[in-house]
Amino acid sequence: MRRLYRAGTIGEFEYGECEYIHNCESIWPSITYGEEDHWRNNMYATYYCTHSLGPMIHMTGLKPVSVIGLEGTMAERKRRVGSKSGSFGIEMVTLENGGIIKSIHGGLYKNSIWYSAYGSHGRMESAREDTGEGVDRIYVNADTYSGEYAPQDIKSYKPEETNSDESAAFGHGGSDYYTMYNFVRRILGDDSADIIDVYEAMDMFLPGLFAYRSVLNGGVSMKIPDLRDKSERDKWRDDVACTDPVIAGDALLPTCSTGTPEIDKEVYEKMYSLWRKDFEADDGYTNMAMNQGRKKNDQ
Repeated sequence: MRRLYRAGTIGEFEYGECEYIHNCESIWPSITYGEEDHWRNNMYATYYCTHSLGPMIHMTGLKPVSVIGLEGTMAERKRRVGSKSGSFGIEMVTLENGGIIKSIHGGLYKNSIWYSAYGSHGRMESAREDTGEGVDRIYVNADTYSGEYAPQDIKSYKPEETNSDESAAFGHGGSDYYTMYNFVRRILGDDSADIIDVYEAMDMFLPGLFAYRSVLNGGVSMKIPDLRDKSERDKWRDDVACTDPVIAGDALLPTCSTGTPEIDKEVYEKMYSLWRKDFEADDGYTNMAMNQGRKKNDQ
C-alpha cells in the first residue's frame, strides 16, 4: 500500500480507517507474568495505537497534527485477567494535509487486522481477516482522473516480498524478519531500506498519548507536537503525566476516565500461577527468563 500510494495510484490521501483488534485474554498470563504493575495491566485504552495507526502513517508519510480520543467501556474479560484499561481505544487523527484517519485498537472479543485508504482518485484496502487472507491480500479501486466518471477498475493481488522463504520462520507473519532485515541494511549504508526513524515512531505513538488526554478532557481536540522541532521538544520535555506511578509521581493519570479500578489480588495470583504452569511445561524458557518474570512477584 505504501508503494502504491507513493506512486500516486489513489491520488492525495483524504480518509482512512485502520484497526488492530486483539483479544489477549488467553495469553495474558504469558505476557504479564501475573505482575499487577506490569505495563500492560496499567496502560490506558488508546496507548497501543501503533499497530493500527502506524502502517497508515508509514504509508502516507504524512504527519499527524491533532487528535480526538474515545475510550471503550471496561469489559469483564479485562478485569478477570487484571487489566485496568477500557476495552478499546479510538483515535480520530487529522493529518497535515487535512486528511483524517479513524484508528481503533484493543481487546474487543474477536480479532481483526484491516487497513483502508481513500484518495482523490480511488481506494485501496486489505482483505478482512475472516477471508483467510487478511493483510496478505490488497484490493485497489482507482480511476485515472479525479472528478470524472470512469469504469471501475478493481484489482486484487497478493504482494510478494523479497526473501519470503527466509521470513517464513519468523513471528508476526514474517514481519519480524523484515524489521531486522531492513534495520541491518540501513546500518550497512543502504538508503533504500524500508525503516522508520525516531520521529516517525513518535508520529505513530503520540496520537494515542494525546487521544487519552482528549478522553480525560471530555473529548476535546488535542494538538500533537512535532518533535522534529526542538522548541516543541523543550515544551514537553518535563511532561511525565502517565499511568505508571513510578514515572508519573504527582502527575499520575487514572487508567480509565472513570478512575483506576480496584482488582482483587487473587486475580494476579491466578495469572502468575497460570504463567508458572506454562513456563515449567515449556523447555524453551530459561532460568534467567523465569527469574526476570517473577522478580517483582517475589518482592
